[in-house]
Amino acid sequence: MAAPSANSSGKPSPTIAKRVFEDLNGKIDGIIDGGKCDIGIESTVVDVATLTILRPGFITESMLQEVVPEIKSTSIFEQDKPRSPGMKYTHYSPNAQVQIVQGENSIETIKTLIKQDLSQNKRIGVLATDETLHNFKNVTALSVGSQHNLEEIASSFFEILRRFDDLGVDKIYSLSFSQKGIGEAIMNRLEKSAGYNIINC
Repeated sequence: MAAPSANSSGKPSPTIAKRVFEDLNGKIDGIIDGGKCDIGIESTVVDVATLTILRPGFITESMLQEVVPEIKSTSIFEQDKPRSPGMKYTHYSPNAQVQIVQGENSIETIKTLIKQDLSQNKRIGVLATDETLHNFKNVTALSVGSQHNLEEIASSFFEILRRFDDLGVDKIYSLSFSQKGIGEAIMNRLEKSAGYNIINC
């Protein structure tokens, strides 16, 4: 059986039945609870007419190239209009504003930004990894998994965004992730959730 993600358009995809209920209660007849999604992020979408990857997913570009060497990725910036789910400029977004901070000084930059935000009484969240979580003491910091296990991060990513909504934060800072393998799909979802709001430092 193939079906679209069971979420309201633009919101983080649900990876457990509870989140489907939150989004679609009263709009659908029932929910089959099969437990937590193993993969977490949505499928790879390919335009077979142009051999173009419209949306990266668990099936990576290198996997597809083993079968079709000519296949290539595309960018949202190369499209006149979205040709696939998930190709909107902003998508998968929680209620809080998301900002990505990447580069050698990303942790210290986030700490500086947090100080400014706390002085304005903003409720701040940080999307961290197991290895970086200890750096963020005075805010709501949640780990999405180990930076050495991209499959774990992919599986947890959307649920962590939804937990930040549960906790009522106003703004979420996120470190970036490796774009190797499934990391490309993770960063695709993260960048869309942030509306490409990225600080390089």
